[in-house]
Amino acid sequence: MHQLLSQRLRFKDEDEDEREFPEWEEKFGNEVFDSITDKDHNSDLPVLAISQELGAVPLKMIDYNISAAEKRIETYKVVQIGGFIISLRSFQGGIEYSACKGIYSHAYVILRPSIEINRIFFRFYLKTKNYAAL
Repeated sequence: MHQLLSQRLRFKDEDEDEREFPEWEEKFGNEVFDSITDKDHNSDLPVLAISQELGAVPLKMIDYNISAAEKRIETYKVVQIGGFIISLRSFQGGIEYSACKGIYSHAYVILRPSIEINRIFFRFYLKTKNYAAL
């Protein structure tokens, strides 16, 4: 395992004439994600909530006592499927993957990958101790 992580032992790409995979690149978050402030909706999308256990889900699916004031919904941001949501008030590392398209309060930061990434990898990586230690 140590040889794999230090890249001394490398896998070959079986689909591409067994060429070596490219070197790993380190990137800052702003090189991988864009912050999205899309508010283009008619309040016709479901209001979503973040749950540590379930991720981003429609508010009506969980038993939280949260209300969304009708007049404030127009300020909510749209998140697309595959986006990431960060709660600015979270003390638990509240970065969640959204498997739903919906709207969130303006108190959340919505991120969308700006480059090609494996979203499922990031879904889990952003919750690990390795990420939190950076």
